[in-house]
Amino acid sequence: MTKKTTKKNHDTIASDFIISLVDTEKINPVSADFLRLCAFYAENIPEEILKEGTKDLGEHFEGISDPTTWENALTEACNSGFLHHDPSHNMVTMNYSIQNFLRQGLSKSEQHDWVKKAAQSVKNVFPEVKFSNWTQCQRLLPSAKACVDRIIKWGLASEDNAYLLNITANYLHEKGQYAQAKPLYKQALAIREQILGKEHIKIAETLNDLASLYHVQGKYLQAKPLYERALEIVEKALSQEPSDVKVLYEKKGTSFNNLGSLHKAQRLFDEAKPYYEKALEIWEGGLCDEKSNLAATLNNLGGLYEAQRDYEHAEPLYDRALEIWKEILEPGHPSISATLNNLGGLYKVMGRDEEVQPLMEQALAIRENALGDEHPDVAISLNNLAELYKISGEYSQAKPMYERALKILRNSFDPNHPHIIMCTINYKNALSLIKSSKKRRKKHRKKK
Repeated sequence: MTKKTTKKNHDTIASDFIISLVDTEKINPVSADFLRLCAFYAENIPEEILKEGTKDLGEHFEGISDPTTWENALTEACNSGFLHHDPSHNMVTMNYSIQNFLRQGLSKSEQHDWVKKAAQSVKNVFPEVKFSNWTQCQRLLPSAKACVDRIIKWGLASEDNAYLLNITANYLHEKGQYAQAKPLYKQALAIREQILGKEHIKIAETLNDLASLYHVQGKYLQAKPLYERALEIVEKALSQEPSDVKVLYEKKGTSFNNLGSLHKAQRLFDEAKPYYEKALEIWEGGLCDEKSNLAATLNNLGGLYEAQRDYEHAEPLYDRALEIWKEILEPGHPSISATLNNLGGLYKVMGRDEEVQPLMEQALAIRENALGDEHPDVAISLNNLAELYKISGEYSQAKPMYERALKILRNSFDPNHPHIIMCTINYKNALSLIKSSKKRRKKHRKKK
């Protein structure tokens, strides 16, 4: 009896929704289309997706850039009772149950069409994934994820969908959410290979992105062939006398830098160095104007020299990278923290102890502020600062830092990740020193 009543109520509500949607469409077709679109975003929807992202969707959306058209459409959509507008935050909200009812009123093919439109509208407003845009990326992320989840589930292949998958994955990657980024990269790659073929330059972009993800996860054997394939695609494109030479050289330099870092991570230093030098040749030879790439490769090459204990060559590279970062980036950018952290580590092994702690503390503060408390890069800074406290005998400071670092790393990576192994060894060593220190104090008290 209960099931029949529930179904009857459900059918009645669904019928009421359809009638209300039809009424809205008679008054203002754009409003009805807003409601259908909103059924495929997250519950809280940034206003700019509807206002700016729908301009090229055609049909009823063609005049949406006109302020009066926009206001009338939004007002009528809210009058339907399906949508709530929060002008103080420039957000509109549609309850999940309402979204579900609206979706159920559409056929499968209609749902696919509206997902494509929703994905395109988010893609149209999703900015380049760089630090200065992270706040906007985060604002758009829930609706982007709602779209890409359906793109993957329903296998909807288009270049617009592949772009949204890739750029959403880029942001998740930057924020250290690797497990969420990986399936988006893989689906973007599959769609692009299906639509564009296996040698299109956009394939190289996604290959590099996916390889970088495997790289940071410590899956070096999976990363290498993807990096190499991306480089082959770029080199072939350059051999065909293209018009976008600087863009292609930037991609080539990025591939060289990435392959250098991959070999360095595997401690294959002799193999790593030529890749970095080829990248520097591109960045410094006028083939590309991007200074941030130059700073990144200088920083990475400095790390290679440091790993080889060639501190004399490492320091000026770090210094030059830091000088460029400070020139081109806003204060508090996470790239600055990477070089500060590396420079602090270099000073530690060089015995310049008084210079180490301020740099490492600054690096940690930047990372916590920019990346949040749970990012793996924060864990690296915590481990490095804990090492400094351990060397100084300040075990009460070091121990909680190791524990916090390990918690972050274990939430981010597989148990055999190099960072987890390194931090675990450091932590166990600290515990051993703490134990030895307690024994010495106990023995000393007994002698007294």
